[in-house]
Amino acid sequence: MNLKRLIITAFLFLAALVLITALIAPNTFQIEKSIMIEAPSDLIYYHIHSQDSAQTRPPWLNADTLYFNAFERGKEKIFLSRQNCITKVKWNVMRHYAFPLNAFATVMPVKRKMETRVENRLDALKIHCEEDVRIIESYQIRNIRFPAARYAAVREQVNFTELHDFYTESIELLYDILNSKNARITGVPCLFIFSADENSLAEVAAAIPFAGDSPEGIEILEFPVMSGYELDFMGSYDHIHRAYFALNSFYKKENADMPSAVMEAFIQKNDSAYSHRTVKIIFFVP
Repeated sequence: MNLKRLIITAFLFLAALVLITALIAPNTFQIEKSIMIEAPSDLIYYHIHSQDSAQTRPPWLNADTLYFNAFERGKEKIFLSRQNCITKVKWNVMRHYAFPLNAFATVMPVKRKMETRVENRLDALKIHCEEDVRIIESYQIRNIRFPAARYAAVREQVNFTELHDFYTESIELLYDILNSKNARITGVPCLFIFSADENSLAEVAAAIPFAGDSPEGIEILEFPVMSGYELDFMGSYDHIHRAYFALNSFYKKENADMPSAVMEAFIQKNDSAYSHRTVKIIFFVP
């Protein structure tokens, strides 16, 4: 009986302690961390936005429309302020705990865990963005005259998240059709990007250049001789945004209009046991 009474007394004491702690403890925990990153705000915004979102904003949009100086990411608020070549990123996190859960949040190291998580994100963001800047600045952008060409194409509006599947399936279909008609393929497969909006919906065409009679049942794209700019991107397609930011930066420096269309021409190169994708990216002058 004494043991039972002792257990009940201890339980009541602990319950009272929790309730008293909950009454005097804060319901809201807030932290704010910042870091200086040697990278433009639009690139930083792109990385933050693409961390968790399947609806990643397409990197070929005009960089000026890509970001906001202050925005929310779930229950987190992020502020970007640019000065010269450095952007200050301020990350604000707020968590609310209802009574009496705030008592446990006070006793446990919740705030320190929040601080560690945000610090790790900021450190990773700095590494990725500054690495991007080094690579972006290394690209050689060339002025070109693109020859007239004719393409067999599949043209659709596609969500950015479905672009890879659309391209792969469409190119396989086009190769089957062209080979069945004995058409002469005159170049590498391409992806044309005609437009893209902030909802990640893009008007695109998977295409293969060819010569000969036009096969029935597919769209034919014919382009005259055009002027434009090109660069060669090599590596994982996950980093293709680097090439687009380089071209966007070039257009801004030249004070030129954004392109009427973009072409990605895919070339496969083998390096030892690894296969790296080389993509020739061309921005056409409107």
